[in-house]
Amino acid sequence: MRRQSEDRRGIILVLAAACLILILAFAAFTVDVGYILVTKTELQHATDAAVLAATQELLENPDGGRAGVIAAAQAVLDASTVAQGAVALVADEDLLIGSWDDATHQFVAVEGDDISNATAVSLTLRMIDDRSNALPLFFAPILGHGQADLQTSAISAIQHDTPRDVMLVIDCSGSMSHFNRMEFTRQGALLLSDQLVSEDRLGLTVYSYPLVIEDPDSGGDDDDDDDDDDGGDDDD
Repeated sequence: MRRQSEDRRGIILVLAAACLILILAFAAFTVDVGYILVTKTELQHATDAAVLAATQELLENPDGGRAGVIAAAQAVLDASTVAQGAVALVADEDLLIGSWDDATHQFVAVEGDDISNATAVSLTLRMIDDRSNALPLFFAPILGHGQADLQTSAISAIQHDTPRDVMLVIDCSGSMSHFNRMEFTRQGALLLSDQLVSEDRLGLTVYSYPLVIEDPDSGGDDDDDDDDDDGGDDDD
């Protein structure tokens, strides 16, 4: 028994080393993967905001040219934070100006500086090793993965003639009687209708509206019949 105990001495070190590797792998999966997902969400938000600003500039100031569109996108990115840092924009590679084809759902870039007929902007933001801005990780370097490459894209288009389908749902339940909520709802509905054009289609549905059903055989109909009978008797 003594000989067998001495032979097994130190085996706990091997088990501890194997368990440590598993623990680090789970830590890398939970912490680093979560960090990647959060950072990619931040990068997507920055992409969406920047491409909307660029499209707004293209709509309101087309004479500003490509430089004005790029400046509008860059201004939003300068105010954005991704992974506690600024977002880099390589305009020649990341931002494209062109048009959007509704039939094929494809973006077609415009070549040159003439963007007078452009109606859309495509933006792609990259955090990659080739630009030296890849996302550094915490535990994954122990397993041989020191950083992660991220990329997000968004397209925004100006659509003047495409009608919009809008559904307005109005809550008429008892809770809406407090604090003059129905009046605010009415004002909001009027403001919404003012923003629509003639090609837009507006649908209306009402929630919890008091429904009153009248009996066609009672009320005014009976009175009318009585009046007719009385009138006939008087003539006789």
